[in-house]
Amino acid sequence: MRYSEDYHDYVFKNGKLLGKFEEMYKFSKETPWHQDKTAQELFSNIDITILSQQKYNTILDVGCGLGYFTNRLYMELKNAGG
Repeated sequence: MRYSEDYHDYVFKNGKLLGKFEEMYKFSKETPWHQDKTAQELFSNIDITILSQQKYNTILDVGCGLGYFTNRLYMELKNAGG
């Protein structure tokens, strides 16, 4: 069986949600939704700034994908898990 390398093919088809996320992460050629790059962009910087001004014992990132942003949270705030 041949699997698609395009991560979009595992999420939507004909306008309907497929939600085959495990297959998407396993077979896609590129990092889905460019998570490896977006963890360092403006909105992530804003999230980090807001979270750093509060006191939290832990932060849980539900639906963290491959964990790039969760890793950044942990590295900068030392209290995230996903």
